[in-house]
Amino acid sequence: MQARTKKLAIAALWLVGGGGTTSFAFQTRSLTCTRELGASARCTFAVSRPFAYAVEFPPGSVSSVEVFERTSGKGNTHHTFGVTLLDQRGAETELTRYAERAQAEAERDELSAFFADPRRPSYALAETSGIGAYLYFFGALGVGAFLLVRALRTPRGVTPAHSPASAATPANTTPGWHPPRLLAWFYQPGPKPLLYFFGGVVAIAAVAQFIATSYADAHQGWVELNAAARCRFQGAELLPGGSMRMALEPGSYAIEVYDPSVASRWETQHFDVRRGETTHVPCRPSSSGSKR
Repeated sequence: MQARTKKLAIAALWLVGGGGTTSFAFQTRSLTCTRELGASARCTFAVSRPFAYAVEFPPGSVSSVEVFERTSGKGNTHHTFGVTLLDQRGAETELTRYAERAQAEAERDELSAFFADPRRPSYALAETSGIGAYLYFFGALGVGAFLLVRALRTPRGVTPAHSPASAATPANTTPGWHPPRLLAWFYQPGPKPLLYFFGGVVAIAAVAQFIATSYADAHQGWVELNAAARCRFQGAELLPGGSMRMALEPGSYAIEVYDPSVASRWETQHFDVRRGETTHVPCRPSSSGSKR
């Protein structure tokens, strides 16, 4: 393939891929609630393109409005604060994010006041695209334009194997580091070395999985968590509808299940794991009236 054609293909892929990913940077969320006279309140949560959807729900399905904190960057030095809705099972619906905690807490209080006061006629929250979305868009566009200009300036009919630079350097005389003979096959041209490498990784992973499963069947027990409500177990958190299976040492364990009817909103339940057996835990609050 000609060098010009390769560069044009790379530029086209970048422009198409970059344009697709920047659409996520401009994605926004909104929440609109209305309470008409003589009728119960209704709320609509909507997300804009590229995956646009809207969900309508009554305020009675919301158990609480919470403020959350997210950290990112090197050393988790960058903090963002957001507002989220929790339904009766503990499922989250993230509404918006702010740079300051005070802004998130003010929005939480405003929405909570609407839910608590039947005289309030409406509530509206709409996100707008920040400056970061525009910087990301123009940055991706600039890189794509640079790649396109570089491709258009490449002379026609020149291939990488017959370019002036490669013709000036004889084969096998390139100065610099050369791989040892034992590892030289890793650097051979073509897809075979890469396929061998990933095939070996998959084979080793399969053998390790078989050994770990055999050991767990013989010396440990299994637990299957099926989250009818939100639950926490050993640092992991399952949302409603989620499931998880793991091997544990025989013994008694505690799990926290989301329950809006208790003061702390989290109920502690206990279950036992027996050697060679599978324990099924439905992650359902006791107040639901169903047996575990």
